Amino acid sequence: MLDEFSAQQVTIDVLKHLERRRPAIVADEALVKAEIENALEPVRAAYRESELPQPYLDALVEELLATIPARWLPAAQRFTSLERRDFALWRGGDVVARVTYVFIGLLIGGLCVALPFIPIWENGSPSSSPPPPSGSPPRRSPSKNAATRAPSARSRARSARRNPSSTGI
Repeated sequence: MLDEFSAQQVTIDVLKHLERRRPAIVADEALVKAEIENALEPVRAAYRESELPQPYLDALVEELLATIPARWLPAAQRFTSLERRDFALWRGGDVVARVTYVFIGLLIGGLCVALPFIPIWENGSPSSSPPPPSGSPPRRSPSKNAATRAPSARSRARSARRNPSSTGI
């Protein structure tokens, strides 16, 4: 069987046709059935031209006429009513309520930043150590023990000036 005559493809083509005409036909089921018949005319013509068995097309048309209006019409009516109301985005335009929500959001956001018991790290990574509490000395990075590291030239010169007998001269 050809894909262009499969139940899925014919249904998609009929639904596309109905959606193009939805605002004009959604209020009347008889108009919907008439539009389904109009959408099926090119399918019928192509089916006759292909000389395929007629019982399949008759069963398909009968199924589409029984199923599509019952399934598509309620969804199309809800969508069209929402579309006519601009999907209720403004809902009457209660400006005072919307401004109040904005200020409440800003207040909560400001409190989250200002309160000291909510740790906020500079780099945004919770795996890093938090900053030291105020009033305590800053942390130092771990360094090598003074006894295990090699003395620099400057420190050797300083110690030679302080203690001339340790230089071995």
